Amino acid sequence: TVKIDVFPIPDQEIDHEQIIHFGQSFSVNLNPKYEYSWTPRDFLICNNNCQSINASPNEDIIYYLIYNDENGCSHKDSIIAKVIFPIFIPNTFTPNGDGKNDVFYAYSKVLEQYELLIYDRWGNLAFKTEDLSKGWDGRINGNPQPQDVYVYKLNYILKYTRNWREKVGTVTLIR
Repeated sequence: TVKIDVFPIPDQEIDHEQIIHFGQSFSVNLNPKYEYSWTPRDFLICNNNCQSINASPNEDIIYYLIYNDENGCSHKDSIIAKVIFPIFIPNTFTPNGDGKNDVFYAYSKVLEQYELLIYDRWGNLAFKTEDLSKGWDGRINGNPQPQDVYVYKLNYILKYTRNWREKVGTVTLIR
């Protein structure tokens, strides 16, 4: 016969999903009776045996924490941090020369590199740029294009990261 003691899991108030905007942080305060080990340590400030942390991730990340309770049992938990990056992409533009919304482009303070591609309704490439300051003026080969819905594809790298991301959507050209 084997005797097995089953102990309840220590009460921890953990919000397992943290959603923050780029440049912001979140804090977690855990039961002060235990010492904690966190991995990875990226963007993490650990206080008081890591029972209190402050995290400022600049990309989505999963933090794992391990601790031992008073019964010698080891526990593992996790927190998913999701970072919202503000990239502003209009859904309409009016290239009519009035100086307002004449050019379609994506902009953000956190774009490091990008490639913007615009396609017409038949899938033909209408515009391409890798210059963050350039956008589409509604012309193809110097010819104004008709009012229509166009597809954009934005490939980009955010500052402080090395991963290319992609965003696809539509933009309406209004004449």
